[in-house]
Amino acid sequence: MTAAQEIILLFTKYPQPGNSKTRLIPALGPDGAADLQRAMTLSICEKIKDIAAKRPCHTRIYYTGCSVGEIKNLLGKSFSYQQQQRGNLGQRMCAAISQHLGKYHAIILVGADCPAVDGDILLDGMEKLRDSHAVIGPAFDGGYYLIGVRGDVAKSSLAHIFSNISWGSAKVCEQTLERMTTLNMRYQLLPKLHDIDTPEDLKYLHNHPGTE
Repeated sequence: MTAAQEIILLFTKYPQPGNSKTRLIPALGPDGAADLQRAMTLSICEKIKDIAAKRPCHTRIYYTGCSVGEIKNLLGKSFSYQQQQRGNLGQRMCAAISQHLGKYHAIILVGADCPAVDGDILLDGMEKLRDSHAVIGPAFDGGYYLIGVRGDVAKSSLAHIFSNISWGSAKVCEQTLERMTTLNMRYQLLPKLHDIDTPEDLKYLHNHPGTE
């Protein structure tokens, strides 16, 4: 085990106009959609920094859509960075989490699309992994904004959790929980929150003052 017993993995995409938050472009335009992506990413990074300042917790940023220099210029040098592997979302998340199995007690993976995620939710996720194999933060669109596993979960079980999921559909969270159930894994749920992916979701931005 490392000195820190917990690690937070942030999955994000570089805020390039025309190539980020594309479903929001009809409402915000290419620059506005990219600006929102940037604001939400910077916001979750600040929340993660606050946690790391209070307890021994490591962080790694898994990025796509840019060079390591560009993402460091955006988010700063206080994090470690790694480019996401190729493949679908499940394959990329599985690969990221797999790297840390056996090294940490709690591994939390969170996205940058849910402005309502705060430090308390991240900490709650870590605490729930003390007596559960996994934790999920469900989103109202049927996906999830956070998934966490205990570090002693087998790699084969982790692979099963992320396999044959209808990524991008309203069944993602439901199917993932079904995989965990078939593995007899104990899991707990965090509060259901709203991702900001479509123009209809923009009304929930009051949860993130920096994007109003």
